[in-house]
Amino acid sequence: MRDYIGKKRLQSIKPDDLIRHYHWLQNREDKPISYSTTVRVNSMINEVFERAVKRDLLMKNPAYKVLEDVSPIKMGKKKIALTEEQQARFMEFVSCHRFYKYHKNLFTYLFGTGCRVGEACALCFQDINFDDNYITIYKTLYFFKGDENVKGEKRIGSTKTENSTRTLPMLSDVRTALMEQMELQKAAKQKCCESVKSVHDVKDVVPLEDHYNNFVFLNNNDTPYTPDYVTGIIKKIIKSYNKAENINAEKENRKPILMPNFSSHNTRHTFATRCKELKLPKDNISRWLGHKTEGNNTTDIYIHTENWKDIKDDVETLNKMIIK
Repeated sequence: MRDYIGKKRLQSIKPDDLIRHYHWLQNREDKPISYSTTVRVNSMINEVFERAVKRDLLMKNPAYKVLEDVSPIKMGKKKIALTEEQQARFMEFVSCHRFYKYHKNLFTYLFGTGCRVGEACALCFQDINFDDNYITIYKTLYFFKGDENVKGEKRIGSTKTENSTRTLPMLSDVRTALMEQMELQKAAKQKCCESVKSVHDVKDVVPLEDHYNNFVFLNNNDTPYTPDYVTGIIKKIIKSYNKAENINAEKENRKPILMPNFSSHNTRHTFATRCKELKLPKDNISRWLGHKTEGNNTTDIYIHTENWKDIKDDVETLNKMIIK
C-alpha cells in the first residue's frame, strides 16, 4: 500500500486506483491476500477517506462501494506434503529431543494413519483392538467457545459423516507407538484429570457416550491434546529444528536443510502422498482417509461391516514407510 497509493496525493486517488490495487493484491505471486482481507483493508481505507471528507479535504470518498467492482477470489492454500527425507528428519529430531520426544508417539500415529488431528486427540484406549490389530475412528475432539465472556472447553463430537466413521488396520510402527503410549501412562501412573463431555446429534453414525476420559494422548497436565495445541507443538518443533540445523550447517560448511512450515493437517496429506507413492488403489486411500469412495454411497464398507478387513492387505505395503 505504501509503495502505490501511499505515494499519491490524497485528492488524486480515484476509485479505479483502488480497484486496480486490490486486484493486484489478490493476484500477486508473493503472499496474495484473500477477499476477506481485501474487505478489511478497504474498511480501513474507507475510514481514512471518510475523515478526509468530513474535514473538507475531499468532495467524495473514492473507497465508497468500491468493492462492488472487486470480485471475490477463491484462494486455496497450497497443500504441503512432506518429502520422505523431511518426514524422516522431523521424526528423528522429535525422537532425540529431550522435550519433544514426549510427542513422538502422537506424530507416529498421525503420519501412520492419515487421520484428522481432532480424531487423534479424541482417540481412547477402548477404540484400539490390539488382538485383531485395528483402530476404530468415530469421534473428534474440538475446543468449544460459545460466548466470548465464557471460558471455552473441550468437547467430543461425532465424525458426523458415514465416510469418516471407519476402522483402520494398524501399521507396525503405529501399533508399537500405541502400545508404548499405554505402557508410558501405566509406568507414570498417568490418568486423565478431566472428563470431556460429548455433544449428541441425531446425525451421529455411532452413538456417543456422555463423557470420555480414557484418552491415549495426554499432555503434561494430564489433559487430552487439542488440535490447536498440536499445531502449536509443530510450530515450536520446526523453529527448534531449523535453528539447530542452521547452526550445524554453518559448522559443517554446508547449506542447511530446513523444515518447511506445516500444520497438523499436512500430516494427513503426507500420509496420502506416501500411499500414492506406494501405488495403493485410489479407493483404498479414500477408505484410510475417511473420504467417499468412488461409486459407493453406503456405510457397508465402514465401521458396521469392519472395513479394516477390506484394506488390511495394505498394511504389508504401507509398512515399507519409515515413520519412526
